[in-house]
Amino acid sequence: MNWRALIAVVAIGVTIAWAIRSLQGSSEAGFTGEEKAMLERLEPVLDTLVLQPEDLLHLPGHFEPCDVSEPYQLHYGSSGDSPDVEHIEVDRESYEAPIGYSSFCDADSGAFVYSYVALPYDKDHLSWLRDAYDQLARADNNDALHAHVDAESDDLNSNEEVVDSRWVTAPTLGDSRYVWARTVENLDTSQVLEWYDFSLLRGVAIAGVFVDLPSHATAEQEALALAQAFDDRIAAKLESLAAEVQAP
Repeated sequence: MNWRALIAVVAIGVTIAWAIRSLQGSSEAGFTGEEKAMLERLEPVLDTLVLQPEDLLHLPGHFEPCDVSEPYQLHYGSSGDSPDVEHIEVDRESYEAPIGYSSFCDADSGAFVYSYVALPYDKDHLSWLRDAYDQLARADNNDALHAHVDAESDDLNSNEEVVDSRWVTAPTLGDSRYVWARTVENLDTSQVLEWYDFSLLRGVAIAGVFVDLPSHATAEQEALALAQAFDDRIAAKLESLAAEVQAP
């Protein structure tokens, strides 16, 4: 594994945004009886919903399972009375609600793919995330975009530089979602990689995919297709669980 892949695997982990620590508590707090039943059925199958090796066959490179650091979270914040997300800070403490995740690396190119599915701390947490995701999906908040780039800079090597960042439109993902991307250049080798961050909500589930690929003409389409297949799997499982919950 080259240094690019090694640093990415150690530093990225999984990012799940949250509002304030006081939101933590029972994962069923504030939910309806039907939502609680969905959460109970979803928790044991989280690991089955994350990306699997066969999901990556259309991507360039040869991906193998790889280890990652403990999941971490992001704090979103604003200034004064502004409703817009302007600050983003990394919280290295582990996510304390149920979560499943998978990670895969291509040792030759340094590419990697990370996915997670998690349950919220409580209903307020889920509602807060939905508002934040809907706001960021408007893709007109450059302060938040720059804050993302800064917050996620720890995984870069000293010889790597972010040469571009942008919001990505993906209206078919989840019930709420936002997507951003950055382009990173290795100043020693001139290798360029594109990094895509898909954060989405689907029903009572919090989910995300991180895709880092060598830059090429169809990289964004490949990343979007992977995220869509992931979201479709979650949606299908939630639909089947809802049928169980609603059955007489």
